[in-house]
Amino acid sequence: MDFEIIYILLLFFLNIIAPVLIVIGLIWLIFVGRGTYKTMKSLGASRGDAAAMALEKERMKARIITIVGFILWPVVFVAVLSMSGNFGLAFYSASIISIALGFWAAKISKRYNAGFKENFVKVELSKVFDNLQYEPGGKFDYASISSLDFFAECDAVRGNDLIIADYKGLHFAQCDMGVQERYTVTVEDRNGNSHEETRWRDIFKGRGMRFDFADKFRGKVQVVAKDFEGAKVRASRGGWQTVETELAEFRKHFEVYALDPLDAMAVLTPQMIEGIFYLRQALGVAAAFYFIENTMAVFIATGREAFDVSGKRTLLEERGLLERDIALVTGFMDVMYFKSQEGSGSIAMNAAADAGDARAETAASVAAAIGSSGSERLTRKAKHATGKTVRTAMKFLPNVIIVVFLVSAVYGIIKLPDGIVAGTSSDAPLVPTIGYMIVAGIFIIAFAKARHWIGTLILLAFHLIFMAANL
Repeated sequence: MDFEIIYILLLFFLNIIAPVLIVIGLIWLIFVGRGTYKTMKSLGASRGDAAAMALEKERMKARIITIVGFILWPVVFVAVLSMSGNFGLAFYSASIISIALGFWAAKISKRYNAGFKENFVKVELSKVFDNLQYEPGGKFDYASISSLDFFAECDAVRGNDLIIADYKGLHFAQCDMGVQERYTVTVEDRNGNSHEETRWRDIFKGRGMRFDFADKFRGKVQVVAKDFEGAKVRASRGGWQTVETELAEFRKHFEVYALDPLDAMAVLTPQMIEGIFYLRQALGVAAAFYFIENTMAVFIATGREAFDVSGKRTLLEERGLLERDIALVTGFMDVMYFKSQEGSGSIAMNAAADAGDARAETAASVAAAIGSSGSERLTRKAKHATGKTVRTAMKFLPNVIIVVFLVSAVYGIIKLPDGIVAGTSSDAPLVPTIGYMIVAGIFIIAFAKARHWIGTLILLAFHLIFMAANL
């Protein structure tokens, strides 16, 4: 009987799984070719730099081990199953080997990440900033963030890549950070007993920046993007007043709050507004600004950590992202604080300007920051909206695919309790429905989590067609 089951499973693999794997393999080769080209280009740029070449080797090693771990799963599964006839033993053997290789690759990736920060991030930062303190494991302390009373909830602050430095005499600090809320839920165990569990949710995740100015601001002012979530002022005003600005373009993106409207007028100089628009256009993500005493705190809901590397990008690409991350900070400060008065459209902070001149200068600044024509603005808005929609869809797509598969799997197990026909002929063997779902689920979920979209969609489409044929 055991040999009959093995025979059926092998037929199922050869007739159903193998052709799909061949198609996926061909598609995968295309991506491998593209990745190889990018890797060769990166290696060419690193030639002659011992530190860069060492990091390239670490990255490729981690990548190869990850791929081998993924490929070995079906190989080990089929090999152990054919020798033992034990489905559970085959499944766990393949999984243990793949997981072990995954941990090995993760360890190498961690070493690669640390090496990149030491050999590139620290070096590039020191070229631009004075009095640099760079702590890869550092963050803003909890007290400094909590005391601002800016976030709706602030029970914990985590972070990394703390930078403290001076730029043209202006002292600033920044780090990747997350603000979390602690809450409790009541859960019931198998015996019907209830107890409370503590859980955490993200209130903010992105980049935090703090700028220390020589002079104090007139009063407390908050500028919060309309798509920024987690600001306390929206939920509980606590004396904060909404301040309407005269710039329609500014009102489309931001809300201004102050304890005294005159404080907002004093703080939001034309050059400060231009700096805010600079960040908005450079990143295209939600941001909030809090002016208090002589400090400006900036919170940007970025989608990635600034100086952490990814195994999917080459070292050359990582170095390019590093340069852009540094240029973002310096560009923001240049526009906001150091921009000269020379050249068309440039402005300077001038407290003595009368209201009419200030409005004219502000309009010019905004025009410089967001573009000179309506068509350009519409194009940028369309690109930003499209990009945001695509990013949101790509973020949730893996979960959607997994849910679709799980629903179809449960439905198939209920409707096909006797098994699934592994072929198109009348005498095609039956394979256990649960066994098929486990094997199909491993491939589909793994591809979805790895974001190999073409392979995932091909597998899912094949699964749904195969299920429909059996139903």
